[in-house]
Amino acid sequence: MEKILKILLLEDDLTDVDLIKRVLSRAGFQFQPVVASGKEDFIEAINNQTFDIILSDHSLPQFSSVEALDEIIKRNLDITFILVTGTVSEEFAVEMIQKGVDDYILKNNLVRLPSALTKAIEKRKIKNEKIIAETALRESELQYRLLFDRASDGIFISNQQGDLLDANKEACKMVGYELHELLQSNISDFFLKEDLESNPLRLTEVLAGNTILNQRRVKRKNGQVIDVETSTKILPDGRCQAIARDITERKKLEEEIRQSEVRFRALIENNTDAIVLRDENFSMTYCSPSAKRILGYQPEETMPASFDAENHPGDFEIIKKAKQEVYENPGKPVHLNYRKKHKAGYYIWVEGVITNMLRDESVKGIVSNFRDVTEKKKAEQEIQNSFNEIQSASARQSAILNSLQSNIALLDENGKIIEVNKAWKNFENYNDLCNGNFLVDDNYIEIAESDTGHEEQNGKLIAQAIRDITSGELEKFSIEYSCHSLIQKVWFRADIIPLYPGRRGGVVIAHTNITESKQSEEALRKSEEQFRRIVETAQEGIWLFDENFKTIFVNKKMCEIVNYSPGEMIGKKSFDFMEEEDKKTAVEAMKMQRKGINEIVELRFRTGGGKHIWASLSASVFLDKHGNYQGGLAMVTDVTRRKQIAEELQQSYKDIRELASHLQNIREEERIQIARDIHDELGQQLTGLKMDVSWLNSKLPVKEKGIEEKINGMTELLDEAVRSVRRISANLRPSILDDLGLEAALEWQSQEVQKRFGIQIKFKSEFPEIELPVGIATGLFRVYQEALTNAVRHANAHTINSKLLLSGSKIILEIYDDGKGMDLNAGPTKKSFGLLGIKERVFVMNGKYEIKSEPGKGTFLSVAVPL
Repeated sequence: MEKILKILLLEDDLTDVDLIKRVLSRAGFQFQPVVASGKEDFIEAINNQTFDIILSDHSLPQFSSVEALDEIIKRNLDITFILVTGTVSEEFAVEMIQKGVDDYILKNNLVRLPSALTKAIEKRKIKNEKIIAETALRESELQYRLLFDRASDGIFISNQQGDLLDANKEACKMVGYELHELLQSNISDFFLKEDLESNPLRLTEVLAGNTILNQRRVKRKNGQVIDVETSTKILPDGRCQAIARDITERKKLEEEIRQSEVRFRALIENNTDAIVLRDENFSMTYCSPSAKRILGYQPEETMPASFDAENHPGDFEIIKKAKQEVYENPGKPVHLNYRKKHKAGYYIWVEGVITNMLRDESVKGIVSNFRDVTEKKKAEQEIQNSFNEIQSASARQSAILNSLQSNIALLDENGKIIEVNKAWKNFENYNDLCNGNFLVDDNYIEIAESDTGHEEQNGKLIAQAIRDITSGELEKFSIEYSCHSLIQKVWFRADIIPLYPGRRGGVVIAHTNITESKQSEEALRKSEEQFRRIVETAQEGIWLFDENFKTIFVNKKMCEIVNYSPGEMIGKKSFDFMEEEDKKTAVEAMKMQRKGINEIVELRFRTGGGKHIWASLSASVFLDKHGNYQGGLAMVTDVTRRKQIAEELQQSYKDIRELASHLQNIREEERIQIARDIHDELGQQLTGLKMDVSWLNSKLPVKEKGIEEKINGMTELLDEAVRSVRRISANLRPSILDDLGLEAALEWQSQEVQKRFGIQIKFKSEFPEIELPVGIATGLFRVYQEALTNAVRHANAHTINSKLLLSGSKIILEIYDDGKGMDLNAGPTKKSFGLLGIKERVFVMNGKYEIKSEPGKGTFLSVAVPL
């Protein structure tokens, strides 16, 4: 049934409305018309109804097609808009089409209306289909990019010349480069030159459709060399894909194991995993426990002695040729891949090396080394099969999933499996969590919840985590669990993350084999047991941290110091326990430790009980063979009590100085009062007495010589007494200091000392005329008095040069004498109260003083006081 079009006619002429309806009806259109004769009708229609087409007259009373189109654009409505109007200019028609009108029809040519309408509808349909297709493509590319970037292995995409075109986050992390740096490189730039000469990239084989598995050394941006295991293949679009896994730690572990087994060095140097020793007839004389384990035998069981009986008949010719080569080339390892019979009756693929060591007195046999590569063969076959499945962007996504060694499944928001990689399909062989097939369209939540036995709890945790992540209540979830394969106990880690980050939806669940990591952890645990026995008895806190300064170990004493349990400290950085204001000091010290510079620092810590303590840290660093920082060890001592004693002593010094300052102020006030009393009262009294003596002398009728001389003597004595009163008053508190200021007072004091002791004093002032606080003026004057007294009485100086100046916001007083000087480094033979008084006065004024002196070279004193 043809769709009924809903058409909005913007037209005020009903005759034209009827004409348009008849034209469309004759053309066979099924439509439902709505007529709007003005702006209000038009606005009400588009606000309350949905239309497929708008046919608009250009000019209506108080409303036009331009305004109508603006209303459509303002509401972001996707409606076909056709202008049906009288005569308009071509310029206006072009302008309207550029603005968004689909077509325009003149009313005198309405026969064009059906075809124009059909064309506009078809154009709109194509546009909508394009939008839907582009949206689907973006969703597909987003899902591909998400899986690409979240892969646990490094993925490198290059052209056929090896120039890098793309790389995931793990690849960038592996080589230490940013993505934009990688895209300027060739894949060969990351391999050692000598390795490329002995082991080329083999791009020709890759382009031929082969999957190349290899192990190589890779140079990182910081110069570090790591070992990686790579799988390289050609993608359907002609690009090359290399998947890399960092096996540096595995290589180190293999090297440590090789070095530790000295007794079997002659054999181990020629084997991979299993070791079998045979005589000249190829009959077995010894087999290692690993050989029995690989072939399914218990350690106490005896394996078949015949070499041919345990191999696949289809490999007879390969083995025959290898045996002949072994006999003809003593000491030369002969490599071959073949199938060996398992005790259970099936055959497994092994990768082996056979070496004729019959002439070696320490061996006297033929050494056969082999390892189980069945899973590797299966993986190679699966990779080969994946080439035929990649047809589109979706297929490219599946190819990447299948190339990853982790077992990955995509679940929708209800927990239903929508896609899995090939590793996932074999997952049930290892994991008791999965009962039966759990492939596409199965509900993983139901499977996990129905699990029983020792994995029941893990299954329920995984099911709940999927629900929480799909609902947005949880960002991610991880759990580690163990299970048993037919060969050995293995460990897996399950990681669950959102399929679409930032919004609700399905999840990605990945199960990764972490058996090697767990085995390494077990070896590390045994090594740490001995370490713990030593450090737990230490009387100092021991704090061990990694290259990122995260805590990896603390001993019992350390926990006692900060009152935290080991569990509360492990994984956290050391400055997480420090007071906020001390963190900067700690970070700077840590940076110095990275450079190998060790310092003892004292920092404040917050204890688990809410207390604040001081601790002394002495740290040493760990460097690798290349000198790179690997972590550090800090010896920690609680110095809180020592700090408390120091603070109490400092407070005592402060109290004493405050008391001295207070006494100094009281003394200065007493001197001011005494000077004022002597000057005002005693001076006035002496002056009055002198006036009275003079009056008596003038009233004597007859002046006898003896009486006149006595009166003159009394007058002179009174004059001397007045001068003494003035001198004593000035020494106690010179009035010039209060009346004319510090500069005049210092100049007066210089003149007084020069007159009294007969030495030369040169006083220079560069001080502006500003009013000083009384305390600062008095303090600097007393410092100057004391300095001049020391220079005259103790230094035997002949010349004194002094200067008063203003530098910035500081008053500076400098005094230099040419006296005998002193040795500032020698211990004092008696207390120097003069210098001590100067020091205390400067301290009270919040100033600083500096003294320089050498025997025979005079003394220089500088005092700086802030305003």
